[in-house]
Amino acid sequence: MRIDKRLLGLVVLTTVLLAAAASSWGKGAVDVGYVNSQVLLDQYVIPTVEPILTQEREQLQAQFDEATDELEIEEKRRVFDEYQAKLDMRRQALVEEALGRVRAAIQEVAVAEGVDMVLDYQVVLYGGRDLTEQVLAKLGL
Repeated sequence: MRIDKRLLGLVVLTTVLLAAAASSWGKGAVDVGYVNSQVLLDQYVIPTVEPILTQEREQLQAQFDEATDELEIEEKRRVFDEYQAKLDMRRQALVEEALGRVRAAIQEVAVAEGVDMVLDYQVVLYGGRDLTEQVLAKLGL
């Protein structure tokens, strides 16, 4: 399953920046944390989504095979496209749900650690605190 790292990074960055800006306005120094979004994807999002998606893919495949057993090739393609669209929508919903839990865990860890801003590790050149393991722990890993 392919999830765009840039999209996850942007979502995480935007969410946390807005929360941090609101909570730290006028404080002075900003305590910066960072997470490795690829690790969060590899260790949480994909393992959470993939088993559900695999099961649903197998169910749809069985339904497709039964529904298209006697259809001509063009009609089979049309039905396949419908099933693929269902699967794509389900994948998107599962990923969005998992990313919502990741964002919530990042925010909870940041608040608990007194961190004002959390960025993706790829944009941090120097300093900051790595919160990746704490976020994974908050997610139950």
